[in-house]
Amino acid sequence: MLVLAVSSIPNLTAPEIPEIGLDKIAHLGEYAVMAWLLLRSFRAAGRRHPYRSGLALTLLIAVLDEWHQAWIPGRQPDPLDLAADAVGAVTILAVLYRRERCSAMSGTKAT
Repeated sequence: MLVLAVSSIPNLTAPEIPEIGLDKIAHLGEYAVMAWLLLRSFRAAGRRHPYRSGLALTLLIAVLDEWHQAWIPGRQPDPLDLAADAVGAVTILAVLYRRERCSAMSGTKAT
């Protein structure tokens, strides 16, 4: 709901810091957190493939969010925002998956 609320703000612009790309960093972080939360939710619900489900739903939300912005005055869909969303989701899920796999191989439980 927070993503939809922020995406619905007309004429929203990020501070201009060209070297850093603050807007893209915000997208990356936002969708990394979303993917992590969805992973936890799918695990708690006993989903068979929580990583796949988490990634799929996160990417679906990212696509719908960009499409939604086409209808908001002063906003437009940005493929680079969608790419940053995907990078954030894939990165956190890959790190968590690898950590889980390494823990399973060493016989310890990842937290």
